[in-house]
Amino acid sequence: MYFIAIIPPDSISEEVLEFKRRAFEKYGVRSSMKSQAHITLIPPFHSSLEDLKDKMEILKKFLIKFEPFEIKLKNFSCFGERTIYIDVIPGDKFFDFYLNMKKSCQEFFKFDIREFSPHITIVNRDIPDGRFQEIWGDFSQREYKREFLADTVALFRYIDGKWEIEERIKLLSLF
Repeated sequence: MYFIAIIPPDSISEEVLEFKRRAFEKYGVRSSMKSQAHITLIPPFHSSLEDLKDKMEILKKFLIKFEPFEIKLKNFSCFGERTIYIDVIPGDKFFDFYLNMKKSCQEFFKFDIREFSPHITIVNRDIPDGRFQEIWGDFSQREYKREFLADTVALFRYIDGKWEIEERIKLLSLF
């Protein structure tokens, strides 16, 4: 299984890892420890290795067209009582990138066309019963603001119970 995502710079990835570690150590939430910080663009999909090569060539041809763009991160939010995340404030260039990618790649990647809510997950799935409000209280009180230039898209592969980066692709670097 694979998915495709924007990966933030190492400095932000380290901060996100610290948030995840805190949630694991304090509340026992471990599912989000299975992947590094990312903003999902194409949700998990199955593919043979041969088909994946073709899909990646299509994706690379698409990525050639785009320059890196700014992404703003601001504070924490949640999806119901199942996921706590860092909110991504998408600018016009990010939405343009995403909408064009969805249009160009959906046929080949066969991903669900659902409402796009860009975010970086901190806690999900295995929140202990009755503890969401406590965990949410911990994160909702924090102020977090960062900006970064999105210049790298990664292909993640599910290996041995966690998501690993299989390939990194720099925007406009494929000439």
